[in-house]
Amino acid sequence: RMVRLEAARVYATAAAENPALAQVDAFQSARAEFEKAQHLMADQPGAHLNLGVLQEHLGETNAAIKSYLTALEIDRDFTPAVFNLATLYNRQGRNHEAERLLRRLTREQPELGEAYYSLGLLLAESPTRLDEAVEALAEASRLMPRRSRVHYNLALALAHQGRHGEAETAYLRALEAEPDSGDVLYALTVMYMQQSQWDKADRHARRLVELYPQEAGLRELLRRIEAGRGGPAR
Repeated sequence: RMVRLEAARVYATAAAENPALAQVDAFQSARAEFEKAQHLMADQPGAHLNLGVLQEHLGETNAAIKSYLTALEIDRDFTPAVFNLATLYNRQGRNHEAERLLRRLTREQPELGEAYYSLGLLLAESPTRLDEAVEALAEASRLMPRRSRVHYNLALALAHQGRHGEAETAYLRALEAEPDSGDVLYALTVMYMQQSQWDKADRHARRLVELYPQEAGLRELLRRIEAGRGGPAR
């Protein structure tokens, strides 16, 4: 039975790429058993989360939203359902509802860095709300100092505001957490080039070449840096 239940989850994930799989008799049977198992635990928010994930994979968006809401009716602090529902609202363009969920989470669980991070990413989608996005991302970076991606997204938001010194600090924190991050190294290189800080740009670009020697574009990046500072490529 456990194998069949796991098969239902695997089928659902694959059906997101190939909807025809959802019509396979074996999947329909496994799905029915999976749903029955969840309904037997209907007093638990996790059961409705499981149903919502299955429904979301199958493109049954309204049913998934209903399942996530049911999970939150049972336990309003059940964070997996909050995050999944907020993400689903965001995909539908219902950002106001997603924001409401995430802001409540930051109020009620102020030490939950993921809540601030998700809120910051959501707000950053709107160019007019970058100040709020930076505030949320900065709090996320404080709460999750070892999460390179959090610092990276904070740096991107700061750079868009022209706050390059603060952006550099955030990028360097991201690099400290993940020294070989290609995204961070590239972003730093480009920012230094834009500011004509050629030596710093050169150092990070050369590290990129070490990490990705097959990327021809990085050699071109080095040539642009050398041309910028008036020296021959080494």
